[in-house]
Amino acid sequence: MSVSSTLAVTVNPVSDAPTLTVSAASGNEDTAIPLSITSALTDTSEVLSITISGIPAGAKLTNSAGNTLTIGNGSITLTPAQLAGLKITPPLNDDGDFTLTVTATSTDGSAAPASTVAQLAVTVLPVSDTPTLLVNPAAVAEDGTVALSITPALTDPSETLSVTIANIPTGAHLSNTAGDTLTIVNGAITLTPAQLAGLSITPPHDSGTSFTLSVTATSTDGTATPASLSRSLAVTVTPVADTPTLTIPAVHGSEDTAIPLTITAASTDTDGSETVTVRIAGMPAGASLNHGTHNSDGSWTLNAADLTGLTYTPPADANGTVTLSVTATAQDGASTATVTQTLAVTVDPVNDKPTLAAAHTTTVIAADATDHPAVVSDATITDVDSSVMSGMSIRIAAGSQTGDTLNLDSLTIATDPSTGRKTVAGTGIEVSWDDANHQLSLSGTASTATYTDILHHLALTPTGSGARTLEVTVSDDQGLSSDPLAVQVLVSNSATMTGSAGADILHAGTTTTSMSGGAGDDLFIFAPRGGDLTINGGAGWTDVVEVGAFVANAGTNWMQQLDGHAYTVDPSGHGLTFTQETTVTLEDQNHHQLVLQNIERLTF
Repeated sequence: MSVSSTLAVTVNPVSDAPTLTVSAASGNEDTAIPLSITSALTDTSEVLSITISGIPAGAKLTNSAGNTLTIGNGSITLTPAQLAGLKITPPLNDDGDFTLTVTATSTDGSAAPASTVAQLAVTVLPVSDTPTLLVNPAAVAEDGTVALSITPALTDPSETLSVTIANIPTGAHLSNTAGDTLTIVNGAITLTPAQLAGLSITPPHDSGTSFTLSVTATSTDGTATPASLSRSLAVTVTPVADTPTLTIPAVHGSEDTAIPLTITAASTDTDGSETVTVRIAGMPAGASLNHGTHNSDGSWTLNAADLTGLTYTPPADANGTVTLSVTATAQDGASTATVTQTLAVTVDPVNDKPTLAAAHTTTVIAADATDHPAVVSDATITDVDSSVMSGMSIRIAAGSQTGDTLNLDSLTIATDPSTGRKTVAGTGIEVSWDDANHQLSLSGTASTATYTDILHHLALTPTGSGARTLEVTVSDDQGLSSDPLAVQVLVSNSATMTGSAGADILHAGTTTTSMSGGAGDDLFIFAPRGGDLTINGGAGWTDVVEVGAFVANAGTNWMQQLDGHAYTVDPSGHGLTFTQETTVTLEDQNHHQLVLQNIERLTF
């Protein structure tokens, strides 16, 4: 007989510890680092979870599924599925290593969980972060100092920051608020952020050249490769002209000569960027320089090369001291700088010789003339520095004939009975005739006007026809003689009188019937006479006929006939001036005719 009963056996669950494998992790700062965590149940009926603790504040977890993995108090519990593609990103800009505690826990129902714990070391490799960098352009006048606006900053405060400035011109200088010694090597310098405070640059001395600096900010995180950012900083340098040097000693020279001027003008800016010009003002009218440009305002402008061999020529016949204003101007770009000094130029007087001149240097006279016509009636004597003459000589230099004499027609010559000394009456001028040398000499102090009047009375008394050359010389009150004035006297014994190719004075004689001037501006003169006379002035010239003698000889009745050309009356000059070459016929009461052809003026 069997008896059966039921025996209840209660099996209490026991959680089995899971397996857990972790591998140390390594990755770069600010990047997601894969975590190798492998865990498995030894009892597949249990539930597995993985807890990661020791997570640094600020770190983040991600996985392949893109789950939202929320970390609380540095810990998070994940399912095995959430381990797929699990990565950790360290805190921003943090390269500190850390160790995670990984706990795998299996739970079997209500049984106490069983856990396996492992340590996972995470090594974070440092990475340098590119810093920020701001620069602003700068502007400075030549030889000035300007602040440099350079602002770098780290994006990772744990890193080290430096700033390198390159392309610094040779000769430039840097300074800062701290007064640091800032040494530039090969055009570059590396500074700490603190050294940027009050950083300023002074361009090379006397340089007006702009330049561009290369500024590089570099951050370094430990042993990581540095990260850099570069900017260009333009420094505009405005040229400033430096006052040039100017040396101008006073000078001394003689009248009517070129006087050397020793003017030294130079730039004090030695980099060659400046040019120097010199302006000389206050020049008297008629003065000149041998170099430079003569400006419309009377001043002169010279460059540096013009100063070499520079001479000043005073106005003709001027003497005394003139004060010139000399200005040296240095120009650098649009900037100029000037310095002005005065230059005294003393010109010593030099006696100038008198000058003799005559509009007509050939005189034609008739051999039968009885009135001894003047042979240099329009001569002038001038002297720029004297109004007094001391003597004059006139000689027959060529063509003289035996018996020819020179005399002063219409002037009274007084003779001292005790000495035999002959003088021109009323002048005190002694006169003498040297027959051997055919020379008339006058001596004695008198005005230029007096000597001119005497010369206008000079007459030749010829003994025969032919050409004579007279040579006239006058001396001033210091005995300096003029250049000789040569006068040709043509003595004609023909009834037909012909002038030379130049400007002539023709004096008719009593038997002259025809006078022809030919080329040149001629003057025709004749004495009272009987008979007809024809005068031809010649085409293309200004010819004048003095008809006063004819009018005087005609008595109260005379007639003038013109060929119809217009004329103007000159009462003060006692004459008629025609608008073109004219033919005029004058007839006296005795029916003697004076026929004038190709003449431009009549004087009475």
